[in-house]
Amino acid sequence: LDPSKDPDALLRAAVASNARCPFDILFRLARDPDWQVRRAAAGQRLPYRQVSLVGDGDPRVRREVAANPATSLGSLRRLAADPAPSVRAAAARNPSTLPRTLMALADDDLASVRAAAARNQRTPLESQWRLATDEDPSVVETVAARTLDDDLLYALIDERRPALVDEDEYEDDG
Repeated sequence: LDPSKDPDALLRAAVASNARCPFDILFRLARDPDWQVRRAAAGQRLPYRQVSLVGDGDPRVRREVAANPATSLGSLRRLAADPAPSVRAAAARNPSTLPRTLMALADDDLASVRAAAARNQRTPLESQWRLATDEDPSVVETVAARTLDDDLLYALIDERRPALVDEDEYEDDG
């Protein structure tokens, strides 16, 4: 019985998602005509030099590759420039993405990609400071929630203090 030849795509996807799936079956499933099966295979620790799903025609498959911490650094760099925003955002969230790639993603045209870069702890501090002044409030809020830099946190509060705190409430009456 060869699960890679089963007519049921959901069964093939389930096999591909199994962490103990033998590589020979996984290689076949990574080339499956059904995108759900390829996406399941993309979530595994595939040797991407032998099975490349980085150039898959379906962005849902490429997004899964971009999200996989086992994806090679070169592949992550390529996925960071993908035309699909969801793929770029997944690359930005990946904990294996290099800081220089995250710097480029922090300058993306789309706020969702910039926010994803702000979520990544490997995003360089220089980029975090730039994102802290982003035009999109969701990006700034993400920086505020995720940064590990005390100076940046103080700057965010001090910069917005008039909008956040009514100074008159804290004046001493006596």
